[in-house]
Amino acid sequence: MTTSTEHLRVAIKAVMLATDFHQSSRLALTYAAGFAKHFGADLITLNAFEFGPHSANVELLDHVPSRVRRNAESRLATFSSEIDNLGIPVKYEAIEGFVPSSILTAIERDRIDLLVLGTDHIHLGLDHLLVGSKTEALLLNAPCPTFTIGPGVHQEWTPGLKLEDILYISDISSHAEASMPFVHGLASEVGATVEVVRVPRTTSHEIAKTIKAAVNARGPSSVIALSVEPCGYIQRHLHTSMAYELLTSAKCPLLTIPVSTGWITDHAKQSK
Repeated sequence: MTTSTEHLRVAIKAVMLATDFHQSSRLALTYAAGFAKHFGADLITLNAFEFGPHSANVELLDHVPSRVRRNAESRLATFSSEIDNLGIPVKYEAIEGFVPSSILTAIERDRIDLLVLGTDHIHLGLDHLLVGSKTEALLLNAPCPTFTIGPGVHQEWTPGLKLEDILYISDISSHAEASMPFVHGLASEVGATVEVVRVPRTTSHEIAKTIKAAVNARGPSSVIALSVEPCGYIQRHLHTSMAYELLTSAKCPLLTIPVSTGWITDHAKQSK
């Protein structure tokens, strides 16, 4: 019988860090490098950027890289070089296009098994309605697990993967329960403990407060894990997901696991 840990070791072959070069991206790089080193996985750093009219015309008419592209590639090369001393080979790429969809396309193309994100800004209330969040779009719609470092996570630069405990929030659905082998496999692999909190699928205000209190009690060496379902543009703007809300105050990373993709189906079959 294949255990979840064995499946995890086989599955994590490619890790992608999508970066916007903000402060949290440097800490995200630490985690991404830690995962890649621990599992012997390929590491790819990616920056997606959007052109203005002038840059688009430069590349279209002059057939040369625009200043925006050259700047993105230069910053990404410098950023990626920060882990050269860890002996982890890094591939990096700057791509132009609408940021969430460009990153999701790259994940599919490169067969990424774990996406790592860092975000310094959380949009809630009217700001969330009008602006939305690229981070939320990615952690809800990525076809693979996503490991997100929010603005509340503060930790010194230390190489390696240091995770002590995982708090898994389950809504008791079959999809959420199917993610359990992945969570336990990860915990076993890195020597972490697992605590499971099961909550009703329809969460009341009081239960939400209890969940946030449990999350806020965790430090930077912990991980909050939960399953997520794909969410469209309009629904995402009108209703802030629990996963995204937890990022507002969590002092530890958030691991989101997709429930409605081929990844979770394949994982559930291999874990039986």
